[in-house]
Amino acid sequence: MFLQHSLVSYKNRPALIIGNGPDLQIELEDGRTQKVRSKDVILIHPGPLLSLAQLVAQSGDAEASLLCLDRADIRDFMHCVSQMAEDIEPGRKWRQAMRL
Repeated sequence: MFLQHSLVSYKNRPALIIGNGPDLQIELEDGRTQKVRSKDVILIHPGPLLSLAQLVAQSGDAEASLLCLDRADIRDFMHCVSQMAEDIEPGRKWRQAMRL
């Protein structure tokens, strides 16, 4: 289950969980909303993230992210990123995930 205001990846783009139910309702970068299955998104950060506009560019820790690349599965990579620092702000986690 995904919490409301969680940052997720949907089709390799950031999205914000805005509703839970049988299907998730997400907000896309362009402001559109869409219902998706939970298996179609990857959790990046549990939030709270109130707006995708909060994803501002900052430098990230590339070396720590690269240590995870021995694993072939993106979900393993995201788990490794989560284990490295659970308190990293959502924007930084998104940038780390997109370095693949």
